[in-house]
Amino acid sequence: MTQEVPDTPRSAFVLADDALERALLSGEHAGLLERYFGEAEYESLRDLAAQAHRREVRGGPRVLILPGIMGSKLGRERALFDDVLWIDPLEIAAGGLEQRTLGEGDDAIRPLGVILLAYLKLKLSLRVGGYDADFHAFDWRRDLLELGRGLAEWLGWSPTWVRIQSHMRFTMSGSST
Repeated sequence: MTQEVPDTPRSAFVLADDALERALLSGEHAGLLERYFGEAEYESLRDLAAQAHRREVRGGPRVLILPGIMGSKLGRERALFDDVLWIDPLEIAAGGLEQRTLGEGDDAIRPLGVILLAYLKLKLSLRVGGYDADFHAFDWRRDLLELGRGLAEWLGWSPTWVRIQSHMRFTMSGSST
């Protein structure tokens, strides 16, 4: 017996970040996104997404938004909709919270994006302002040195010193030596 895969997600928490941004532009999943963000915030984000899309920054100053601790979605990639463990209230209610700890066979659980309730407005506002803003999600359960090395590798950097300004006005500095 073949299991049928729904073409509508059970919650907005399982949408990939770029799919949710596209849905804001297209109006797809409107009811789902209104429940996720709230009606007023959904309309505000739709307006911001449209402005950011019209702006389409090319060559603007690059801004990388690093979410705070526990601000990245964690889970398993799936073909249609990701299997989000953190933070999907439906998954947590079903007992998925136990899968947040690091353990054997944990390589399948990885960062899937950021918690857009907290970070999407910042990204879209920066884009409207002429910045080339993007997110860098990370597995906040991992060692900080490992995360720093992974970020430097993702950026293609190999500096002795790295300085990163976060959205909370904290500065993270680190040395590769």
